[in-house]
Amino acid sequence: TPAGTGAVARSVQAKLRDMPGSAGDYGTTAQGYTAGGMFSPVDGADSSTWLWTRKLTGAHAIGAGTLTGYTSGYHFDILTDDADVGADFMVGFRVRHQFGGTATKGGREALSGTGWLTAATHASNANRNYVGVQGKVYAQDDDNGTNTGAGALGAIFGVGGAAYAYAAATNLLGIEGAEFNTFTEAGSSAKHMAGISIVGCQATRGATIDAGIRIGAHIGVDAAVKAIPANLRRIVGAVAVVLCMSYCAIIFVGSWTYVSKMYAIGIMAQDIPIPQWVPRAVLPLGFALAFFRFGEILVRIIKGTDGGLQLADEAKDALEMR
Repeated sequence: TPAGTGAVARSVQAKLRDMPGSAGDYGTTAQGYTAGGMFSPVDGADSSTWLWTRKLTGAHAIGAGTLTGYTSGYHFDILTDDADVGADFMVGFRVRHQFGGTATKGGREALSGTGWLTAATHASNANRNYVGVQGKVYAQDDDNGTNTGAGALGAIFGVGGAAYAYAAATNLLGIEGAEFNTFTEAGSSAKHMAGISIVGCQATRGATIDAGIRIGAHIGVDAAVKAIPANLRRIVGAVAVVLCMSYCAIIFVGSWTYVSKMYAIGIMAQDIPIPQWVPRAVLPLGFALAFFRFGEILVRIIKGTDGGLQLADEAKDALEMR
């Protein structure tokens, strides 16, 4: 409890208070900075925020023993884990923030990591990368996989995001597994800026899939299609592909006509000194490529190697990863 009442709560509070560099469980922010750290339940506008502070200064060598390879202000370590949780997940560190009710106002962030560059760092700083939240998974051994085909086992994810909506959660504005935002104020500047930057540092390549972004995972509503017999399913799939190719052909003709007129008129773009038909040429080119791609699928359906559009099966992928 925030007030620290009861033997159990006081015991937990005492353990936090007795950590190295802690100034005790009651004090002020100034005391925390002076002594090197503190755990206080009496901070905040209404004296209900538990504050755990520490001042990091001086040279910090990489830790030894169980902390080998880490330089951490605070370190939470699970040294061994051979627990049996069945097909579920064992969570090393969990924050559960339940909220709601007629009195609730404002957004919520169950777990927030904030890095704050308050002044220029040392002129010879060798690492100028600053991360708000970092997720890592290391694999030091295999997971009983026998090959990189059907016998592949074990999947590691540096970061995973998921948003769940239960049956009663209706009329929501959005359900997003992840969102990445970049904010800049007037006067700021940068050489590079992107919502997402994907960098591959691979010494080996993926045996089946090797890509910065895996595409083709659009959710497919195929419950009715899977109930159709295999032979009829191929016919339905072929009809669907032909309709998609027809759509691509119609848009291709219309966009080609449009780009041709822009070329004849010779209007220049407003932002860059090039003719407007140049960037708009992506329309007929894109739909021509889409038409070709659907044609490949149609050929595979006719040959019998594919049974349809091959919609993504996320449940099957998840089971295979397990």
